[in-house]
Amino acid sequence: MVHTSIQEDGIGLADWVFPGFLFMVGLSIPFAFMARKKLGQSNMQLLKHILIRFLSLILMGVFIVNRVDYNAALTGMNKNLWLILVYISVFLIWNKYPKAPSYNSIFKILKGIGVLGLIILAAVYRSGTLENPGWMHIGWWDIQGLIGWGYLVSALTYFWLSDRIWSIVGVWFVFIVLNILAQTPYTAFLSPIKPVFGVVISGNVPSIVLSGLLIGILIKRYKADYKQFLSFVIPIGFIFLALAFFLCNWFIIS
Repeated sequence: MVHTSIQEDGIGLADWVFPGFLFMVGLSIPFAFMARKKLGQSNMQLLKHILIRFLSLILMGVFIVNRVDYNAALTGMNKNLWLILVYISVFLIWNKYPKAPSYNSIFKILKGIGVLGLIILAAVYRSGTLENPGWMHIGWWDIQGLIGWGYLVSALTYFWLSDRIWSIVGVWFVFIVLNILAQTPYTAFLSPIKPVFGVVISGNVPSIVLSGLLIGILIKRYKADYKQFLSFVIPIGFIFLALAFFLCNWFIIS
């Protein structure tokens, strides 16, 4: 029921949750694009939406991952109170408000309060010690940030290639290879940019979201013919399973 150790060759039930969610993020992308295009949005509007969503997830991740090194004494605020105020600010900014023109001004004020709240909470944040105080930093991006990077790579891939499935397979393969190389010394020369772009360079998160994107395209293409859809997806599942066992000769399931 729990996570297996990071060095253990295996997978527990809990270990399926986040990869499953990443897979569903990719699965939804073709339908999200289709829905926005039905609303008449241009390519520039789609690109703007992708970038805003990515930056929003990254920002949430940075705030939440910094809870670990939070120093209440230096900040002058209880850690739980600081976190609660972060969550309230996040909800105020990114809440899906009703489309009611008469309340637009109130909704803008609430969003403004959320933005101001995050600015103040970032300004007062302190980590480290009295002798060596620190501020917010980039860590492993937290779950929101990981989703953001995977979403960015996959959404931009779909934005660029649309439903050209074999081209997207090529991109997916590149990230599988990156994931393999990340377990070797061959990517050591990329160390200077890994603190920021490590999620992309490691290939792991993007490859899972891209796999969901591939299946999403197949669902979209064969939604009226489930038998043909299954004739593609079932062999793909067995190929992935065989590939996992093959690669397990060199890399553990972690």
